[in-house]
Amino acid sequence: MTTNRKLNEILIREDGFSKTEISVSEGETLVFYSNSKKKTENFSYENIGLVQVVPDDNGENFRPVVGGYIFEQLDAKITLKFKVIGEFLFKLKNHPSNPAPCKVKVVHEVPLNASIADDGFHPKIIKIDEGQSIKWSWSKLSVPITIFESSVCESHYELQKKTKDLVTPSSSNDYTRKFDLPGVYYFQSESKSGDKCDLCVVEVQSSYREHTVEIFDNKFSPARITIEEGDLIWFHWNKNKCLKKHCIYQIYPPTPDHPSDRAYIPVKNGFKWSTPTRNGMVCHKFEKCGVYYYGDISGNECASYIGIIAVKPKSENTTIPFVEETKQFEQSVLTVETGDLIWFKWNKTIPISIKLDEACLVNDKTRNKKSHNQTECQRYDSKVIQRCGVYAFKITYAGCYYFCINNETDKFSLTVIASPALKDHKITITDSEAKPNILNINPEDRVWFVWDDTKRSQNIRQVNHANKAIVDGFLSGSLMESPGTFVESFNNLGIFYYTSDNFKGIMGAIVVVPEPGIHVVLLNERGPQPDPIVIKQNDVVIWKFDSEQTNDVVLIKKESDLYSYSESSKEILPRKYLSHAFKESGVYHFVSPSFDMTVRAEFIEAARGLDNTILSTVVVDNIEEYTTVYVDKEGFHPDIINVEVGKSILFDWRESNESHNITHISLPNERNSYKAITGSKAFTSGSPVVNNSFLHLFEEEGQFCVTSDGSQKHYCIIKVLNSAQKALTPQLCNKEPFILFKYHKIYLDCQTPNVDIHYTTDGSAPSKLTAKYNRDTGVIMNEEGINIIRAIAYSEHYLTSDIFTSHRFYVVNDPEPEIEPYRNTEPVSQSSNLNLEWWKCIPKITINSLGVGLLEIFWDRILEHLIPYISHYQIFLNKVSYRKYIPANVNKVLIKGLTGGRNYDIIVMIYPKDRSLLPQQSNIVAYNSPKTTSLGGPIISLKANRQKDQITICWLSIDPEETFIKSYELLINGKKHDEVRSSPGRHKITIEGCKPDTKYSIILVAVPKDGSLPLISNELEVILPLNLNEISLPDSNLRNLEKDFYDEYIEITDLESIRTNSLPKAPEVIDEELLPVAKVSVSHVSTGRIAIDWYMTDLPPSYLELTHYVIILIGNEFSSSIKSDAR
Repeated sequence: MTTNRKLNEILIREDGFSKTEISVSEGETLVFYSNSKKKTENFSYENIGLVQVVPDDNGENFRPVVGGYIFEQLDAKITLKFKVIGEFLFKLKNHPSNPAPCKVKVVHEVPLNASIADDGFHPKIIKIDEGQSIKWSWSKLSVPITIFESSVCESHYELQKKTKDLVTPSSSNDYTRKFDLPGVYYFQSESKSGDKCDLCVVEVQSSYREHTVEIFDNKFSPARITIEEGDLIWFHWNKNKCLKKHCIYQIYPPTPDHPSDRAYIPVKNGFKWSTPTRNGMVCHKFEKCGVYYYGDISGNECASYIGIIAVKPKSENTTIPFVEETKQFEQSVLTVETGDLIWFKWNKTIPISIKLDEACLVNDKTRNKKSHNQTECQRYDSKVIQRCGVYAFKITYAGCYYFCINNETDKFSLTVIASPALKDHKITITDSEAKPNILNINPEDRVWFVWDDTKRSQNIRQVNHANKAIVDGFLSGSLMESPGTFVESFNNLGIFYYTSDNFKGIMGAIVVVPEPGIHVVLLNERGPQPDPIVIKQNDVVIWKFDSEQTNDVVLIKKESDLYSYSESSKEILPRKYLSHAFKESGVYHFVSPSFDMTVRAEFIEAARGLDNTILSTVVVDNIEEYTTVYVDKEGFHPDIINVEVGKSILFDWRESNESHNITHISLPNERNSYKAITGSKAFTSGSPVVNNSFLHLFEEEGQFCVTSDGSQKHYCIIKVLNSAQKALTPQLCNKEPFILFKYHKIYLDCQTPNVDIHYTTDGSAPSKLTAKYNRDTGVIMNEEGINIIRAIAYSEHYLTSDIFTSHRFYVVNDPEPEIEPYRNTEPVSQSSNLNLEWWKCIPKITINSLGVGLLEIFWDRILEHLIPYISHYQIFLNKVSYRKYIPANVNKVLIKGLTGGRNYDIIVMIYPKDRSLLPQQSNIVAYNSPKTTSLGGPIISLKANRQKDQITICWLSIDPEETFIKSYELLINGKKHDEVRSSPGRHKITIEGCKPDTKYSIILVAVPKDGSLPLISNELEVILPLNLNEISLPDSNLRNLEKDFYDEYIEITDLESIRTNSLPKAPEVIDEELLPVAKVSVSHVSTGRIAIDWYMTDLPPSYLELTHYVIILIGNEFSSSIKSDAR
């Protein structure tokens, strides 16, 4: 490293500054120093400080610079670096003699001088800050030379020529270069014959910049300035150039309706000068990206002109230090964002080679597409760059980068994970157009609207497709003369139109499309999580391990690959992260010896491994930028669709080879069929076009209908819902095993009522175009091999659900049963009928009230040999299930939380393991819950509130005639929370702002009108969140009770498991003559109808219990037509 910067010093003495004026160049430093320990009787440095000032209007006194340099006490040295041209005035605070100030005059930068001699560059390594310049000079060399810039080949860590010769070969010349961006730059000198060459490495460090804005009587210069985060701006004015007084202050951008005679609204705690003056200076550091506005009080009036500061983001710089003891870099894994610069730094005495071994990037990008062979790299002295001690690598794309680090004795890997960073885009506004007219961006990206040299004032306003302003849309403010700037971030997918108030029609559109991302699968002893993982095209998946691995992942393309993947697995340098990029949609299964060695043997089955092989599955969906409706001559697919307000729909016929258009029409009916709508809210794609698409943003709630000239008599209805609840995601009804036999049935369920479920079994995304789920037949697994069920729920009243993705199912062919040869054996009795055995399992239930809101239900009917028939029980109260699964070995449960004063019909459903059997229902038991507690108070219970921070309680008034109760007081944890005036009927209160995992004790007190003792309710103890996943409501057409019946929150818990059946033990062999016989008679009722009557000849033995009768009509089934008079 070298410097030609002169040493600028000023001594602070008892009589003041040793120099009252000094000149320095941009980028140079000035040192104020003093002998601060020196004391005399009349002088001490203890209370003396240094402050930057400007003279007042008379030039006799001084004011501190707002935001300028200030030091309350003098240290031994105060070092200041000056980065902008101008004059800076410094004054000593609390100095007894009030000495004259010191003026620092900053002049244009003088480049840093470097030289080239016959033996090469001097110095060979230079460190500077960004924004500085270097001048290389050479004179009277023995051989003419030229210089050129080189770069490092990422793959080989060798130099490769980057530019043509920067100067013509000569013995005497010079070359000057300014470095505006941080990084490492390589310059080589070379003789004309090529036999003499040398290298100079320039290390440009990231640094903040400083800028100036000068204030004049009628303008700011410059009126708009663009800087980066962390930069400083010096606002200054002086009476030599201004006749008026000035006072700048930060303001909010004025709105379009801002009165012209009113001052702009100042920003609280924004930068500002205190009062109008002829001389002034304000310094402000801008830490955050954005657009800042400032105004001026010029003379006694608020100036109409506005200054703009556009603050752009600054890339991060990450340094990885080298640890000499281990001869490795300090980190083996680094997490950064795109656009960041990574600095590798090490001791120059140790040669280090840093090669990009592999990069797995989103969008399937490849770095350095102009790949160089190693022979193309200049290898005259590879140790030169290895010993320079620094290397900078710019992260261009998101993904996973693997570096191979080679020191003198060893190789090791360094992994860099780069996540996508938001990007900045620019739209230039002119008087006639916006460039570009249509801009594609990703969510959270920023768009900078810039207008320079426009004749008309401009602003930016969001509009709809009909050029009507959108309420609460983005707006830059009032019309503003050029130069002007406005920045806006876009978070949601869709199309956004904009214009200017001085422009006729729509100026342009911004289309927000999804951005590829990075997904992580954690690999530990229990297997991969999540598995499968669902991603989009162009995404990257990273498998993260707790320890370093030496085998890469292997993609399984066919089942036989499962037995040979260890041979094809690539050996890699030890690393904790493996990765793969996905360009095409589909289902991908990966294996690796690294998976097998990580997962413990006892968890292989739980991880759904095959033959001790661990798989990790990646489901890659197509990129769905918008909700898509496909159009062809047969109509719209789907033809009815729900979408949320503010979302877009893409009507797509690009692969139809047909001509279509999209026209907004009125809803067809008998009187008005296919009539096009006109007016500001109408939309159309225009005339029919072959193989095209049309994107439309729906900004208002309501129902819309469209048609196409190419699909006459067909139309599509779009229901635009405002903040509608999304349908719940479908789920598996039962916990299904990994390995299934072919034709096994899997049942799905969705807790949202009245939905249509569509599904796939090959891992592809379901839609209305895929198979529709049948609740009777379920999903039949008829494809051998690995299957993945995916399901989605559609509803007329809700937005479409998220997609459910199951675990892997391995479907195998059911083995053929072994058939033994015929043998002559003794005859055996015929086995029991399966249905008869199942009917013996039907429970007969009994209830027992245990107090307020508590009810015990039990049954005692199952013989031990019948338990294997049972899958599970389910209890329904008024057709609502509050628990999906009660184990087969349970026969007593506790119901908690019943609503006071309510009638309940209770049944227990029993479900078989054998799919050929039908579920059966118990007897119905009616229960009327009490209205009051033993203390005379109301019974309170919970409502099923789906808000995670809310509790809703309800109760039935105990004073229906409104005669003796004044009000109800709600106590939470012993403190009064709310009071409700007494009235008839049911009441409810919602408690907001509740915290999770916190116990709330809730009591309701009925306060009598006569002042007597209050009547106390039962006590509820509630801990959020409530488990609402167990609640299953009946279909809407089966709901014959008030809505209030279907939002209760009731808990059901197990109390007891099966005991020995209470029936007397039956003998092993039963005499058939003891069995009762039914005497049957049949009579004709009317055409197609008969009546069957019967009576029993005798009672059954005491050890048998008669449960039900079975009527068998040979040849046909009439179960749906048989009616009973219940006698």
